[in-house]
Amino acid sequence: NHFSISVESPLANLHVSGNNGLLVDSSFDISSTENAAIEGPGTRLFFHGPRAAIRAGHLDGSGIYSGSAWNTENIGRYSSAMGKNTAASGNFSTVFSQDNYGGGAYSTVLGGLFNNAYEHFSFTLGRRSNAVHTGVFLWSDSNDKSNTSTEMDQALIFAENGVGINTNYTYETIGITNYPAVLTLQGQSVLASNIN
Repeated sequence: NHFSISVESPLANLHVSGNNGLLVDSSFDISSTENAAIEGPGTRLFFHGPRAAIRAGHLDGSGIYSGSAWNTENIGRYSSAMGKNTAASGNFSTVFSQDNYGGGAYSTVLGGLFNNAYEHFSFTLGRRSNAVHTGVFLWSDSNDKSNTSTEMDQALIFAENGVGINTNYTYETIGITNYPAVLTLQGQSVLASNIN
């Protein structure tokens, strides 16, 4: 069956045409016990009005909630989750890509695979990044190795071939340009003047 609005020959199950866009209106209600329209594994796009949350993509029964990541009890208020087996249970959390989880309030998983932002204000991306402390930024490279924060308010980069700051030179552990640069190595401040 095809249903249309302002279209004579619909090209999809629901085809809407017009220059004023599509509006989905709801009321935020944290006390609401209204469940998401469809729960469990499947492919879908939906807006959960009582939590002001959006979900798009596919759940296949695996992942952190074994297919229930988009069930009402696992949807954070004002959260977004898009991709495959993504979960955003933290309030104001945003999660993209595949098999990623944002459990902390204001947490973000920008992309990649098997990343977890468990705590508040945490940000992960890459592959197998695990922010288990508040206020962590953690980026891991493509290696299939788990990298995990060790304390709150850390900025961690795991890159097998080095890190360049304002340079593409990464043949050592870190490359920095724009001198003078100050590095802290093992608790000691070092003025870097001839580092590439």
